[in-house]
Amino acid sequence: MTVRLGVQLAVVAALVLTALAVPALRTPLLLATNWLSVALVVAGMRRHRPGHRGVWVLVVALVALVAAGNTAVALAGAGPAALAATSGAQLTAVAALPLLLRTGPATTAASTAGAGRARWLSGRVLDLSVLTVVVVLAASELLLRGLELRAERDLPWVLVVAPSLDVAMAGALLWAVFSRTRLGPAMVLAMTAGFGCLAYDLLVTLDGRRVALPGEPLQALGIANMLLFGLAATHPSMAALGGTRTPAHLRRSSVQLLLLLPCVLAPTALLSARAAGAHLHLPGPVLTAATFLVIVAVLLRAFTALRGSEDGAEREPLTSLLNRRGLARAYAEATSTTSTCSPVLVMVDLDDFKRVNDRHGHGAGDALLQTVAQRLRAAVPAPGAVARPGGDEFLVLQDAAGVPAAEIGRALLAALRAPVDVAGSTVHVTASIGVVEVRRGDDLERVLADADIAMYAAKASGKSAVAVFSPALREAALTSFTLAEDLRDLLDGGDPARVGELFVLHQPLVDLGTGLVVGAEALVRWRHPERGLIRPDEFLGVAERQGTGARVDDLVLHRALAQLRAWDAEGPAGITVSVNLGLSSICDPTLARRVLAALAEHRLAPERLHLEITEHDALPDDDAVRARLQELVDAGVVLSLDDFGVGYTSLSYLRRFPISILKIDRSLVAHDDEASRSLRAGIAALAATLDLHVVAEGVEHPHQAQALRELGITFGQGYHFAPPLAAEAFAQHCAARAGATPAPPPAALSR
Repeated sequence: MTVRLGVQLAVVAALVLTALAVPALRTPLLLATNWLSVALVVAGMRRHRPGHRGVWVLVVALVALVAAGNTAVALAGAGPAALAATSGAQLTAVAALPLLLRTGPATTAASTAGAGRARWLSGRVLDLSVLTVVVVLAASELLLRGLELRAERDLPWVLVVAPSLDVAMAGALLWAVFSRTRLGPAMVLAMTAGFGCLAYDLLVTLDGRRVALPGEPLQALGIANMLLFGLAATHPSMAALGGTRTPAHLRRSSVQLLLLLPCVLAPTALLSARAAGAHLHLPGPVLTAATFLVIVAVLLRAFTALRGSEDGAEREPLTSLLNRRGLARAYAEATSTTSTCSPVLVMVDLDDFKRVNDRHGHGAGDALLQTVAQRLRAAVPAPGAVARPGGDEFLVLQDAAGVPAAEIGRALLAALRAPVDVAGSTVHVTASIGVVEVRRGDDLERVLADADIAMYAAKASGKSAVAVFSPALREAALTSFTLAEDLRDLLDGGDPARVGELFVLHQPLVDLGTGLVVGAEALVRWRHPERGLIRPDEFLGVAERQGTGARVDDLVLHRALAQLRAWDAEGPAGITVSVNLGLSSICDPTLARRVLAALAEHRLAPERLHLEITEHDALPDDDAVRARLQELVDAGVVLSLDDFGVGYTSLSYLRRFPISILKIDRSLVAHDDEASRSLRAGIAALAATLDLHVVAEGVEHPHQAQALRELGITFGQGYHFAPPLAAEAFAQHCAARAGATPAPPPAALSR
């Protein structure tokens, strides 16, 4: 309950207590609050614009008729006008109930498909049947009693029919509560007001009237009821009046059956009372038949609840897809000796799902998962099974039926491709899919492990892809796992004789005009005692996936800065150093603090450090990442965009991040075709327009350096100048190039 709603309810309670304590204020307060409630309901409709407008139109009519009836009583007593208004209010409430019972958020995905939906509907039908029989019995008994009293006392028809209508409304309200597992604040307030109105109506009807007379204590209840309707209308949750209806297997069967217990006792009590000689108007056979029907329906409901509980044990609650237990049963059936199908198991992992949660919230993420579940279920032919073991991962088990495994995976990928509206934004769903062809006798856990390997192979190939498992993939995964463990051990200070060592080489960055070295790019290598020299493209991806990427980056940063400090003392002095950042480092909230602390530790100006982010990494588009990079740039650190021209979103990165240097990818330098020349010229022109420096990577030949100079590109890097070198060899190379020429000024590439 919010503080604001709590204060409002406190005001309502204060008004009710005032009316009870001061009889003279009861009628003025009743009239004032009744008409205030009309205004509140109208204002709430205008402000929140509910989707189920019909319910609230009838609520306005109900509150207005009650206010009119009470006004008529105050002016002229309980005459025909008051009777007509209150009777109209009761009929309006009856008319509103069907609309109320139909409103509410959509059911969860499972309640719309297959056997789960059938079981849910059968449970609802039985629940509703039991409640209906009991309501009809009670209403019929009250109606027959009213007809008898009318014959004896000439009772008005309104008083004859009103108790039966009240019972019907009570049953409908009970069903509205019973069929939902979550009630919003507006629904709770409206339901409380509804039950209050029933209590008010029954009390005055038992006294032979339809309204409370001026000054009666019962007017305090009328004040509370109408104000609660007003508060319900002004609460934001009124826009989705109702509650979440859920399948039977998501509700607690014990609670459901407990709520049905009074329904069983009611006809039994009537039958027992009649047997004991009580004066009842319903015939004995009718009561006996009704009691029999209710008992049978409750027994069937217990059986349905038991089956629902069994089914619920094999399903996860959000999407109602199978869980691991349910998948195990389906797998056992599909691979049994009596089965004739050729099953495949498909693992579907949504790409970049975390961004949806981060940007739109977990509610939006849940809605996306439900949409994906519906699409997968629709795409998998019977008797296939769809499961969600957790997170953003789904599993599909289906008969290949002669269709190649890769084609099955591509069909599922296509089924997910249509955009989804999430929290008012369009989200394009992609997934990495691994497919395993299952043979009889294959252990499920082994098959799941193979599917996981294939899925990660698909993700490594660029996402939104399909990979079919093969033994070679398992071997590669085992190698990757061993490599990851050795790297983690190395970073934790393990024995170099067993896990080797990481070391840094430095590739010169050259001024194409003068030939002088103006900077160095720090490039990490791994010397392994068994595998020999391991290149960074073989282990950095493993480090990113295993959560050690930021630690590797930190190690390279400190070694590069320490070396830069040593060069300042021994030569070459005044150059810059470039360090590559992986995705895990960029997303690390402590990035700026760690980098600036490293610069302070090695007593270097921030302008001497260039940090390179690669365009091959899909960086998250969020304010936190931009703020971290901007903090570094504001301190003086230079930001470079590596591999420019071949990655995800080149121009988008230039807009989103404070880039100062573009590093043209080596593939655009290596080729001398018309397209590559045009791209190089376009990048040079773009950089000039945006006042950015350009560095050409992969310069292998003199003619490439000359072509770059002609485009106005002033910096280059590649084997034409020097390969990555150890620190001593790098210093010698710089000295040889410089000769007697003074060293370049510090931070030649800084902004």
